Amino acid sequence: MGFDVKNEYAFQVTYNKQRTFLSNHEISNQNGELQQAIIDSLKTKYVDWAYEREVRMLLDFKKDCFQVDGKYFYRFGSDLVLKEVLLGVNCENSVAEFRKECGEGIAIHQTRLAWNRYAVIKKKVPKPS
Repeated sequence: MGFDVKNEYAFQVTYNKQRTFLSNHEISNQNGELQQAIIDSLKTKYVDWAYEREVRMLLDFKKDCFQVDGKYFYRFGSDLVLKEVLLGVNCENSVAEFRKECGEGIAIHQTRLAWNRYAVIKKKVPKPS
């Protein structure tokens, strides 16, 4: 899925070859280093995921979200706007079905596996004749 997110909530993901670990100093320090180290680890992924160009929102579940059956959800609104849905390679539902559910203004794309590389890409939709 693709979203428009207000800049104040958006954190650019960093991609590293080495996994991030918290040091004993960060864990025992009381001046905020632990909180910053945790935030930094939440914004980090392995370098092979860099093609995603991911941005994350870090939320306080109890304050910012609502809960249903033990799962937390964040409501769409002006600070988080759904703009695009990519249907997975094995998705059995049609683009038309999703368009009906999502409404206008949201781009819906079927995906497929790339022919010559390890990637999932958007299917090209034939132009009507």
